[in-house]
Amino acid sequence: HAAAVERTGVLRSMRVGGRNGSGVERYQLHTESEDGQMQAVSRPWLQFEFIPRQQGSLIVVQLGSPNLLYTNFPADGGESGSMVFLFGSHNAPVSAFDIDDSGTTVVSGAEDGSLS
Repeated sequence: HAAAVERTGVLRSMRVGGRNGSGVERYQLHTESEDGQMQAVSRPWLQFEFIPRQQGSLIVVQLGSPNLLYTNFPADGGESGSMVFLFGSHNAPVSAFDIDDSGTTVVSGAEDGSLS
């Protein structure tokens, strides 16, 4: 399994083999407007990390954002979408984060020198 993010915030995930065969899937964060329309978020990502022992789950930080976001790939690998949750936040943009090997602890740092 390999993944990369484009400048516009599109995550491309390549899977090899498995029960559904090989392929490349495309994921992008969306917001929902007041009228219920989904709109793609075209914002670069600073960093993303898959959460160990939680298949398909990841933490995302967008460039210049103080927020850590949690989401997961749709279970069916299709276009069904998945929710995005605010996982944590700083008072300044996040500069880096790391997830421990057990997938239970996330440490993040911000441009103002704070750790969370």
